[in-house]
Amino acid sequence: MKDFESDELDAKLRAWKVEPQVPVSFQREVWQCIAARQAARDEALWPQLMQRLFTQIARPRYATSLIAISLSISLGVAHVHAQDTKARMAKLLESRYAASIDPLAMSR
Repeated sequence: MKDFESDELDAKLRAWKVEPQVPVSFQREVWQCIAARQAARDEALWPQLMQRLFTQIARPRYATSLIAISLSISLGVAHVHAQDTKARMAKLLESRYAASIDPLAMSR
């Protein structure tokens, strides 16, 4: 009985044909969707800005100015940090000196 069912199923599966129906306008709609997304991507500000920035940085004139600006900013930040550290160390040394001259000055 199982062989009969199996043979019948095999025959039905062999006879089964799938013919997908694709709409006539499918290809046109796909290309319209692609074009719309490409246009949206081209109009976006951030990618245009990044593209322009990277093309400009590749030029020696702009690369040199970028390095100079980066170096100036780094030196400025380092100077501010050094001044802060210098001020804290001066206070610390002042209090240590006062304590070495008058040990009771710290307890008051």
